[in-house]
Amino acid sequence: MNSVTIEMHDAVAEVQMRNGITNAINLDLVVELSNAISQLSKNDQVNGVVLTSSNDKFFSIGFDIPTLIELSEKDFKVFYRTFNKFCLELYTFTKPTLAAITGHAIAGGCILALCCDYRFIARGHKLMGLNE
Repeated sequence: MNSVTIEMHDAVAEVQMRNGITNAINLDLVVELSNAISQLSKNDQVNGVVLTSSNDKFFSIGFDIPTLIELSEKDFKVFYRTFNKFCLELYTFTKPTLAAITGHAIAGGCILALCCDYRFIARGHKLMGLNE
């Protein structure tokens, strides 16, 4: 699907979410992010990772509720466990991580940003927060 791209800038990997304008978090996006982090963890040429968005409107709006609401209980558990596992992978990543927040980081998007070691948000009206 290619909801995630990796671009190298010297020894820093830019992991860019490209799941539409809102980067709504669904199973495909989480799996691609997890694969990217796993790949980068094994690369000795990578000294750090920047997680960002392909657009300046949304870093991520959070869970893809319209898609997730359609899932069976079993499939939703798979999604939720995969998301939580990825968050732990990102939070415990052995190289420095930075969230470059180009747009709104809401709910699950905020959680992704909080799992990074550092967070920088673009100037202007950008919202970051959890609904709870």
